[in-house]
Amino acid sequence: MIVRTNAPHLNAAKLWALFNTGPEAQRIWERELNKMNFSYPQQSRAAEIKKLIDDSGATVVNWVENEETMKLMSWLYTSKEGEAYQKRLTSALREGR
Repeated sequence: MIVRTNAPHLNAAKLWALFNTGPEAQRIWERELNKMNFSYPQQSRAAEIKKLIDDSGATVVNWVENEETMKLMSWLYTSKEGEAYQKRLTSALREGR
């Protein structure tokens, strides 16, 4: 969970993020979405799924553990072009385009 800088309702956003990291929300999301996320230890089958992955010898990665993604994120936050792109994207999202 993340909270954007300058969120319009910062405290509400923080509470939402904190709630979503707790055991009650983990069980709700699992039931409602019918999906497992083994990184949430309170989900019903998290330990079982983690054991299956560990036993298989697989490596779990996320999208930020990728050099190309890190370069893109760096571009977004350290370049004028990236900043302009973010502003255009934010504007489009607000306008529903």
